[in-house]
Amino acid sequence: MSPAPTVACPECAGTGCPRCRWQGRRRAQLLLTVANRDTGAVAARRVTPSDLDPRPDPAGGWTAELTPWVRDLAATVAAVLDPEPLLVRLPPTWRPDLSAADRYTLAAEALAGAARHPWRLWLGRSTATAPVDPAARLARLCGLADLLLLDLVVAVRRNGDRAHWTVRYDIPGSPVPAGPAEGSPDLATALVRTDVPAALAGLADRGADRAGPAARSCPTAHA
Repeated sequence: MSPAPTVACPECAGTGCPRCRWQGRRRAQLLLTVANRDTGAVAARRVTPSDLDPRPDPAGGWTAELTPWVRDLAATVAAVLDPEPLLVRLPPTWRPDLSAADRYTLAAEALAGAARHPWRLWLGRSTATAPVDPAARLARLCGLADLLLLDLVVAVRRNGDRAHWTVRYDIPGSPVPAGPAEGSPDLATALVRTDVPAALAGLADRGADRAGPAARSCPTAHA
C-alpha cells in the first residue's frame, strides 16, 4: 500500500505548529477503527484521497461521506453501532470537471484538514450478548483488583430469612456501607449482574475518608 501524501498543514499554512509537530506538513489520511467491546475484535480501514467519493452537499459544495465505511467495519466485528455522520468537506474549488490530478490534490487538502484527529475510534457491543460465566467474571474482577490495589468485597447481608449478595470494589480499610440490605439472591447472580463499572460505582464516596490504598485482598467477604 502506497503511503498517503502530505500537504501543507491547514492550521499553520506550512509554517509549523503543535498540530503538525512543527513540521509544516500533515499526512492526508484518516484511520477508521471499530472495536467490539465484548469480543475484543477490531477492524480498521485507512482513508486516502483516492478513496473519497464526493457528492453534492444540500448546503452547498461537495462532501464525501465515510459513515458507510464505519458501518461496514462494525459489521465485520459484529458490533452494534449507530455512528454520527462522518463527512469530509471538499475545498470550495473542488469540481468534478477538474483534472484527476487537481481533484486528487484538493481531496488531499480536505483529508489533511479532517486529520486534525487522524485516528477515529468507535466502540460497539456485540450483536448477540454472550452469557456471563460467574467464575470468569470473578477472575476478571480479581485481576483488576490486583492492578488497582483495591479490595474486591463479596458481601452477604440478611434481611430476615433472605440473603442479599453484592460484589464491589473498596479501598482497603473502608467501613461496611450503611443502608438497607439489597442485592442478589445468590453469589452467582450477583456476579452476573456486576461488571467492572458496577463494581466501581460509589467507590470515591466510600473511600473519601481513607488516605489511600496500601494493601489489597481478593476477595474480602463481609457477612
